[in-house]
Amino acid sequence: MLRIISFFLFLFVFTNYAITQELEIKTSATLSYEPGFFFKKPKSDDMDKALKQIRKNVWLSYTSTFSDAKMKQYLKVKGQIDPEIENFITSLSIVDVNVKSELKTFTVYARAKINDTAVNARLSFLSKAGQTATGDGSPFTFLFIAKQAEKVLDFKDLDNSYEYTERRSADYSFKAYNPSFIDTSVTNILSTAGFEVISYSDLIIQCDAPSLNIISQNLLKNDSMTADVRKKIIKSAKKCDIDFLAIAILDIGIKSKIASNQNREINVSVQGQVWDIQKKLPRVIASIGPITSGVNEKDDLTAIKKALQTPSEEVAKGLVDQLNAKNIN
Repeated sequence: MLRIISFFLFLFVFTNYAITQELEIKTSATLSYEPGFFFKKPKSDDMDKALKQIRKNVWLSYTSTFSDAKMKQYLKVKGQIDPEIENFITSLSIVDVNVKSELKTFTVYARAKINDTAVNARLSFLSKAGQTATGDGSPFTFLFIAKQAEKVLDFKDLDNSYEYTERRSADYSFKAYNPSFIDTSVTNILSTAGFEVISYSDLIIQCDAPSLNIISQNLLKNDSMTADVRKKIIKSAKKCDIDFLAIAILDIGIKSKIASNQNREINVSVQGQVWDIQKKLPRVIASIGPITSGVNEKDDLTAIKKALQTPSEEVAKGLVDQLNAKNIN
């Protein structure tokens, strides 16, 4: 009689984030079996059952990484998602098989990849927001503002360790701006979730929303967006019949130069909130962050883009997960 004894060890690796996000999972399953008199190895039926258990282990390991909001969303539709597990496992390969015939057990070690993008899309489709037809979703606008430190640090490579050498400067200098290259991916995430996305630039033109320059200057002067400016943004959004407003602040750390390879190293921290502005008093209905990211690239522009892209998308997805968990669309 075949009996499952244990399973353990899993490892996650993120790849191809911009297009398809896949998680690589390494796992194992130990099962009992009945060795033959002459043939001591597990039979094909035993291996089939081991692979079936491996798939379950892969899925359990994967779902254990879900945020609270995503887990709530998943549990609501678990009966519809679980039968489709094989559609999300894009590859599965056996790495090793360790047979202990004297103990009547064998352990299968395997590596699998899960299409996280496909899982998110399916969860979104099964949510209330995802069931909403195009044109029926709630009007949603968002504003992602970056604040970048301008002081530069140089690094010296001494005895295989790095030492900081600071350029003389009285104070840090900062600049703030709207990284427009992020808008496309964030819009796609919100649209896929069923929301009708309205560009903030349309609010500026049609509903007298504060300009990006005014918001940036306010952020620089006060280190964070003041309640007064946020109130003006919300007022203009209501004027344009917007139901939900998301604001995220992206703090870009000081650009550093590594002497050993002259690359630019940049770290970014992002946090965001969503307000329900349909009633007189706005309510925060989703909040996430800070989510951090660091990159090392040959030029400033590439480093900044890569450092901003990943955490911004994670913030957008995290906010959508929280909204879906509350059946908000």
